[in-house]
Amino acid sequence: MSTADPLWVEFSTLFKRSGLSLPEERQPVLFAAYREVRAWSDTIRAWENPPAAEPANAYAVASILRAGEVAR
Repeated sequence: MSTADPLWVEFSTLFKRSGLSLPEERQPVLFAAYREVRAWSDTIRAWENPPAAEPANAYAVASILRAGEVAR
């Protein structure tokens, strides 16, 4: 890992602030995962979805009840 990489600096700073210790042999794997999560989060934030395109999360209560249960 290079200290010139701003993402590595961010990653190592997060670990230092959290007080967690990370064995050296695990740093490359965890940093690779961190890099992927950051890329994913940047993609999600850049994706503009109008409110009308969001799911309504509506369902019929009867469709989720077990057989014989009654909605109250």
